[in-house]
Amino acid sequence: MPPDDDAAHGLPHAASAPGAVDAAPAPGADTGPAGGYGRGVRSTAAAALLAGAAMTGVAYLVECGDPVRSALFGVGLVALSSAATALVSAQMFRGAPAATAPALAALYLLKVLALGWLLLVPGPPDWLVPGAFVTGALVALVAATAVSAVLARRVSNRQARLRPAPPGHAELSGVRDQEQPPHPRPEESA
Repeated sequence: MPPDDDAAHGLPHAASAPGAVDAAPAPGADTGPAGGYGRGVRSTAAAALLAGAAMTGVAYLVECGDPVRSALFGVGLVALSSAATALVSAQMFRGAPAATAPALAALYLLKVLALGWLLLVPGPPDWLVPGAFVTGALVALVAATAVSAVLARRVSNRQARLRPAPPGHAELSGVRDQEQPPHPRPEESA
């Protein structure tokens, strides 16, 4: 994401990193413990949660061929599960970072119980085609992993820009260290 987009998302710009001039955060900036772990992750997870619910509902309610329904059901379940994990992670880390791991453990237990109930109590629907279901679930799992990697990279890059670099390593923070003289070139030091 270009640095100019940070302000649009309520995040401090790289030039506002600690130690830089004008280090005050932008009005309305998310300055909690998760600084950059905010809107992008939460909005993407919420959209995926709604999409997963819609796909699962369509699979149950719309007559569109058994393989298509099965694939939609697989994609919908994986989207629901992955989005719930991302949403709980983002919300908990933002508000109470120490409670994130226990919340994810509780969510895992809830997902196991819900999917176990879905499998055992109502049983698999008559229209379920196992091959199409597994294919849809695997495709959704690969897509969810790729989206998670992109979001994690973006959050990590944003956090790295906001963290001050150790003395003498200004190139790591994106903010030039004015107090350190440049390293002498080998021919100048001889």
